[in-house]
Amino acid sequence: MRSCKIRPDHAMLKIPKYPNLTELAYLQVKQYILEGSLGEGSRLTEELLAGQLGISKSPVREALNRLESDGLVSIEPRRGTYVRKFSLKEACDLYSLRELLEVHAVGLAEITPSFLADLAESIDRIKRENIPSLCCHFSRLPRQDLRSIQGRRSRTRQASHARSHCVLPRQLSTISARGRIK
Repeated sequence: MRSCKIRPDHAMLKIPKYPNLTELAYLQVKQYILEGSLGEGSRLTEELLAGQLGISKSPVREALNRLESDGLVSIEPRRGTYVRKFSLKEACDLYSLRELLEVHAVGLAEITPSFLADLAESIDRIKRENIPSLCCHFSRLPRQDLRSIQGRRSRTRQASHARSHCVLPRQLSTISARGRIK
């Protein structure tokens, strides 16, 4: 048997992978959880989600298993699936890690007037389009601070300045590092 040889100048384009129903269900339910449409402790049933999404229960079941491995839901045998509740300590730990990463990222960034202009434009677009999940992230960062970051000489001072204006969501900004509500 001879194998088919295609000349390099006539190579076929790869067919893009379209998400299957499990992937689509996973993405949709994940979006609802992250937006807060499905609150902490909400019970998720395969029947309800399948009906809402207009698909069978099998892809929903697989999507819920994947969400459990992501840590967004907990599946309790013979009790059901629930949107996971995060403890105060877990939330504090996550935001402490996020703060460290953001400060490190600011330290690595090449902060130029052009970068700051692009950042300010991006923030204005988010506010203009009223994207609730992102608006709260920028509400604590005054516009003049964007300009003052560029004026700093050392990256250490840039990072320190960014740390003092960390763009954490408003609802968790009252949690102190010790796990107490201020």
